[in-house]
Amino acid sequence: MLRYLNVKNLALISDVELELSQGLTVLTGETGAGKSLLIQAITLLTGKRPTESLLRRGESRAVVEGIFTLDGELRKALDEAGYPTEDDTLHVRRIIQKKGPNRVHINGETATLATLRSLLGERLQISGQHEHTSLRDPETQLWMLDAFGGLRGERDRFADQFKRYRAIEGAIIRLKRRREQESRDRELYTFQRREIADAALSEEEYDRLMEEKTVMNHAEALLRHLREALDELYDREPSAVTQVQTVIHHLEAMATIDSRVEEPLKNLREAEAFLDEAVSALQRYGAGIEFDPQRLEEIEERLATYVNLINKYGGSISAVLETGKRLDKRLAMSEDLDDKIAAMEKERATLFEGLLETGRTLSERRREAAKDFSERMTASLRELGMRTAIFKAVVIPDPFPKMPDITIATETGFDTVTFLFSANRGEPPLPVKEVASGGELSRILLAAKALITGETNTQTIIFDEVDAGIGGRTADIVGRRIAEIARTAQVLCITHLPQIAVYGDHHLRITKVEAIDHTQIRIKHLADQERISELARMLGGETITDTTQKHAEELYAAAQSQKEGRK
Repeated sequence: MLRYLNVKNLALISDVELELSQGLTVLTGETGAGKSLLIQAITLLTGKRPTESLLRRGESRAVVEGIFTLDGELRKALDEAGYPTEDDTLHVRRIIQKKGPNRVHINGETATLATLRSLLGERLQISGQHEHTSLRDPETQLWMLDAFGGLRGERDRFADQFKRYRAIEGAIIRLKRRREQESRDRELYTFQRREIADAALSEEEYDRLMEEKTVMNHAEALLRHLREALDELYDREPSAVTQVQTVIHHLEAMATIDSRVEEPLKNLREAEAFLDEAVSALQRYGAGIEFDPQRLEEIEERLATYVNLINKYGGSISAVLETGKRLDKRLAMSEDLDDKIAAMEKERATLFEGLLETGRTLSERRREAAKDFSERMTASLRELGMRTAIFKAVVIPDPFPKMPDITIATETGFDTVTFLFSANRGEPPLPVKEVASGGELSRILLAAKALITGETNTQTIIFDEVDAGIGGRTADIVGRRIAEIARTAQVLCITHLPQIAVYGDHHLRITKVEAIDHTQIRIKHLADQERISELARMLGGETITDTTQKHAEELYAAAQSQKEGRK
């Protein structure tokens, strides 16, 4: 329930504060006084997007604040959305700015419009002059029947199962597409993996081949330098080896006389041994150097394999080997797809059985509710002045098929609902979208809201001039029906008809005050005598006669008496 409303700098509203109560609050005033503007302010609290034109002229910012009383479900929704509260209120604040972003605050915390809509979208409903056109929508008709039948739990359960069914069905479709793609790619992956595996590449082999290729390409130069080195070391006279041996001979003679020569003698003997070892190693090295055209061709071919795979699979030997590992994984994963698909199809079958059972139960309960709804709607419409009206809610298909086509299902079930209506005796009921006029649709909507308000989450209902096109006795009946709705929900009703205004538990008069350089609206709570004066104005216009005043008093007294009798 909306307990408090504060609006600042919104169009003609400079600063208005309202304390609102349970029951029916009627809002009256001259055309153009700003009644609908107040409703626009309230819609901002439900998450409606504002327009810059709503800003009061000369102002850069407008603020709309509302305080709502919490019920248990709304408190739970607040907790789940991350806006817990310690008391029994929900505080919503909207800031609309000419420059800069518009802002939403819930209980003092920044929030999004989507969050605001999710919290208050169902709990505050606004029925405008043209809302009756929504009755032509099959989804609205289905929602109304479900609300009347108290089928929200079954409907939510079906929606949850349907979402899970669709999710797994989508996953199966994606896996099958992937399997088809994998099947097309498998031949390529297999070839690539075999090509890499058969090549048996390694960093060590590549380095060895490159070294062998380099040596073979420079064999002639290597042998020429080798021969020169061996000549200097061993073959030419005097060679390095011979000269070292001669020096050793002299030092040995010296060592017999002076022991201090022993250390250099030792070093030279080691040098002689190293020289002998070097000569042997170089001779062996020379024996291994050979220009073999056939071997060189083999090396070139092997290195070409390396170059080819490196260019194809990543630019390095390590990248080629990593590609091979990835291909192994891809091939292994593709082998698992059949098992995954089979498991998911089994799960889908189980989900479908549960979906079918829930859908059948929901459909059966809808048919039961449709019969009662049809009878009560027909009676209500006749009370609303349509004495020969017939109303029927028809659930399709009827009966529920043993194996319905899953493609016709939505989150609301397997059914569709059609409202049939006839206003005249002897005329068969036909779909309301084809035969009902705007005035008839308005009364159908009002009758439906009277039946379903107590079965929904709605805390506050706003009727914005739904009395258009009616008067006299019908207006009185509409007023009583709105008052009935207000027994289970807070109702705000903008009206130009005294026959409706008289049933209000609270009465607000809205006036437009024009000054030299600005215009603004004022709102006044009316006491009993003030209400009678306002009713007289609504009855007689600018000139209020004694007869008009007396009529207003009688109208007010009759309504109060009737309200007392209903308590």
